[in-house]
Amino acid sequence: MVADHMGLSQVVRSERIASGEHRYVNRINWACSALTQAGLLGRPRRGHYRITNDGKVVDQRSLSEYSEKDMLEWSVWQTYQEEIA
Repeated sequence: MVADHMGLSQVVRSERIASGEHRYVNRINWACSALTQAGLLGRPRRGHYRITNDGKVVDQRSLSEYSEKDMLEWSVWQTYQEEIA
């Protein structure tokens, strides 16, 4: 659904990383993981995500992009970054 919503071409959809996984799927998974670590998404069960109140705050800004650097506004993300550094 994401690929359709974003209008990804068949060429982009066919790209794979070394593990064989589709590149766009891998990037979506990494994004969901980071957003969950930042507290912007909740994960009620495997493969299911729910936007949190903090995530709704970000969504209401109608930004064209939101990076890992931007997520430093959230203390939980700052703490996570310190732990993995």
